[in-house]
Amino acid sequence: MIKLEILKMAFRKLKVKGASSDPSLPQYPDALIDLEAMMAELDATPSISTGYNSTGFNAELDEESGLTIEDLNTIACGLAVRIGGDYGIEVPFLVGKGYSTGVRKMFIRGAILPIVKYTNRTPRGLGNTSNNVYSNSRSNLYYNGSKTSSNADHYSVDSFINLPVDFTAWVLDEVLTNVVWVSENSKIKIENQTFTDKVATAKLTFTNAGVYKIQVTGTTATKQKVFDFDFAIHDKLEG
Repeated sequence: MIKLEILKMAFRKLKVKGASSDPSLPQYPDALIDLEAMMAELDATPSISTGYNSTGFNAELDEESGLTIEDLNTIACGLAVRIGGDYGIEVPFLVGKGYSTGVRKMFIRGAILPIVKYTNRTPRGLGNTSNNVYSNSRSNLYYNGSKTSSNADHYSVDSFINLPVDFTAWVLDEVLTNVVWVSENSKIKIENQTFTDKVATAKLTFTNAGVYKIQVTGTTATKQKVFDFDFAIHDKLEG
């Protein structure tokens, strides 16, 4: 898809009149610069690689973006969040949520995940026929007897990730003043916590098998937002 079409998608999400039909809207050149800047920041994030054709200030509206279909909506939502304030437009909640969710999926997709052949210590066929975790390791309701969200991300013991949490859609025209990371029962080790105006990052090391929650609380001068993340941690198995 060419870059102009991504800009049109973003403006449609902001309900800008004529965004679908008029290829010469005066907003497009400025929005193209914003798109290039946003993609440079995104591709600099650890574990995220979009394949975007970044050409900086030499970008043209009719050049190919290089994005895959699965990332187009996320990028259009992100651009809408980024430029909405420039036009005095309040970004719809679902647009901001779409961007945050999409970026998190990009990160998980790009992370190098240790391979776990079985989701329980004993594989099916060796007397382990009644567990709920065997049937679908990515969407199970239980792991080792603990209830978890179907959106839990799965890792093995002794693996780690650098997790970015994007507060952009919530912060809007404010900036983060503090971010607090809390691990349920201290079962996930949290290190190297940093944050910018909009994004917080920390290294998570998974040292215990089970299902655990990470809670990330972002604070600005006027409000506070809490994000919860579920992780299903498996014993590292061979064979």
